[in-house]
Amino acid sequence: MDTAIGIKGKDFVLLVCDSNVARSIQKLKETEDKIITIDDDKMMCLAGEIADSKDFSDYIQKNVHLYKYRHGYKLSVKETANWAGRQLAGALGRGPWQTNAMLAGCDKEGP
Repeated sequence: MDTAIGIKGKDFVLLVCDSNVARSIQKLKETEDKIITIDDDKMMCLAGEIADSKDFSDYIQKNVHLYKYRHGYKLSVKETANWAGRQLAGALGRGPWQTNAMLAGCDKEGP
């Protein structure tokens, strides 16, 4: 069982995730980093099958960077969360990912 916790404050976000990789009743690894940096102001916490989680996080990370280079500006945290949610919802039932994700970040205000 994976554990992922997110806490939102006035000017901070805290993500906590376990580091165990298990298959059935066997613990395969105890040092897996399940919190991925998407951008300089966005992070994603993942739970579920480790291969699906890593593949999904790489897909989101690379496409967020591609969007920035193509259009000249970064996506906000809300835009990134909506896009990532649509990608994950589209994969329900037909693959390729069976994972849970929690995206958190802080949008910079002002110039």
